[in-house]
Amino acid sequence: MEIAIQVARSRSVSRSDLSALRLFKTDYPEARCALFYGGSRGEYRNGIELIPMEEGFPRLAHFLSQEK
Repeated sequence: MEIAIQVARSRSVSRSDLSALRLFKTDYPEARCALFYGGSRGEYRNGIELIPMEEGFPRLAHFLSQEK
């Protein structure tokens, strides 16, 4: 399975922050896409996981080994 991870330091996520992951998702619709960011709340936006860095980095190996 393809996995795309983007890292952004910002506490908020704008539409433009997700543009590269959205583009990747058009080429690989089954891919797991995630944005690790500086915020404090996990959520999904258009099939992209938004994961706070404080939660995501400690669990990165587990994240990479999970199936969709």
